[in-house]
Amino acid sequence: MREFYDEGTLRGNYGAKLNIKALVVYPFGSLEKLYGMVVIRKAISDYESDQLGYLDIDEITFLIGALGKIIDNSKEMSGQKCDYTEIYYVTRSGAKFGFFQEGIKQDAFIRVNALEIQSNFFPTTISQLTELREIAMKAKEKLISLGAKE
Repeated sequence: MREFYDEGTLRGNYGAKLNIKALVVYPFGSLEKLYGMVVIRKAISDYESDQLGYLDIDEITFLIGALGKIIDNSKEMSGQKCDYTEIYYVTRSGAKFGFFQEGIKQDAFIRVNALEIQSNFFPTTISQLTELREIAMKAKEKLISLGAKE
């Protein structure tokens, strides 16, 4: 059995949409619950399918910290010219959250799992990484209220 709790939605560039849900899983035959967060990149055309990434409760904590560092780095680099710099965090399952800067232009991105396909990619902005960080903190608080241990 699974329980999903909507925590937020990001609307990205080019019509892309990312849904974030807290998740509690009750494995069959086990009394122990599993807690995590699901990131779903919704399909934007008939030629795509929804793509899903999963983070365990401990990875949510790491993501919150990593997004803080990524956002801080983007602020420090803002206005400075560089050839190309990319800073990102990768989860155990291959989801990737980060930003890149070329010249003085910055763009952010999210890849919801390890598959290198277009429908897995979510182009976004630095300000939306800040919003994602807040949603992840909210999801973590919800999971803790449901019995998750940090």
